[in-house]
Amino acid sequence: MRSLISVVAAVTALLAGCSHTPGAPSLVGTVPFRVDGLTFVDVTINGVKATLVLDTGAPGIMLDPGIAATAGLRTGEGRADSIRMGDVLLRDVAVRVRAFGALNDSTSGGPPILGVIGTSFLGRYVARFDFAAGQLTLFDPASFRYEGPGAILPIRFKQEKPLVTAMIERDGAPPVEARLFIDAGTESAPITLTPVFARTAGIGTDGTRFVEIAGGRGLHGTGMDRITRVPVVTVGALRLAQPLVTVSAAAGAALQHLDADGTIGMGVLSRTTMILDYSRSRVILEPSTSFAAPFTFANVSGLQLQRRGRALLVRHVIRGSAADSAGIRVDDEIAAIDDEPPPSTPVLAPLRDAGTTHRLTLRRAGETRTVTVLLRELI
Repeated sequence: MRSLISVVAAVTALLAGCSHTPGAPSLVGTVPFRVDGLTFVDVTINGVKATLVLDTGAPGIMLDPGIAATAGLRTGEGRADSIRMGDVLLRDVAVRVRAFGALNDSTSGGPPILGVIGTSFLGRYVARFDFAAGQLTLFDPASFRYEGPGAILPIRFKQEKPLVTAMIERDGAPPVEARLFIDAGTESAPITLTPVFARTAGIGTDGTRFVEIAGGRGLHGTGMDRITRVPVVTVGALRLAQPLVTVSAAAGAALQHLDADGTIGMGVLSRTTMILDYSRSRVILEPSTSFAAPFTFANVSGLQLQRRGRALLVRHVIRGSAADSAGIRVDDEIAAIDDEPPPSTPVLAPLRDAGTTHRLTLRRAGETRTVTVLLRELI
């Protein structure tokens, strides 16, 4: 994809870890974003405002048909006259139209996804994601120099996606090498593995400790995912202690033709400042102050929920969880939590703290009943 970039920002100071050749300013522009599971950025497409996802695992710029039609774009592939994000303006931009409905069902609880901005845009620059500050800074690759403390990871590409090598330690077995995509489009899982690789490596298989959940948002479908832990994952000079690992059928479908074993997702990337320097075939990860924090499985109730009209229904109950012990079933309606109406989203703030006890009022087959749940860590 070729785009003409209007540079409207000048270099006023050097950013930490980055420098530029004297007389040749390297700063192209800055783009604010927010992290809500994924990395969301506000854009204007042909004058139409939209919120898209910055996704290192996507090859191009893709829009949902609804927002594409509003912006005057036809189905299939076309070109947008302009896309503005932050102080960066793109002209005559190649855009693909693709349905994102599978990512926006009521089970997610996250913001709707109307499109993604992928490597055909990010790969033209050195792209610095400061997740703590919520800012993407774009540099001219020709004049960019890196002098910071980050771990420099060599990458290779499969269908424009950046692939790194990691070593995964296993209980009672030698470490195993894994080829993982740097994927800012993987929402919360630190590490996601395909079922084929996990089965071969003995990770998350029967006989090991895992929890099973209904799969989350994915363009390649959903199924039952298994979440487990491994002792250590090493990526370059970075060491992830006791990370959560998701074994996902959807990841298997997405990566089956790409010579990859899984992904490094936002559960790791959001703990860093990430610098994508595709022109030099490298990704640089600078650990933030939260990098060494324990990896926790947030669901301590065992409930996965969905909206159906105004009703908040149980989509899945994790086996062995607090909800399972209380006898909650799939399709039960959550009518109240501690005698208060439930929140308007499937993310239930009152049910987040392990060790607390709550009263849930349920509706099942026309009857109302009350159960007590004692929240606890699952893995």
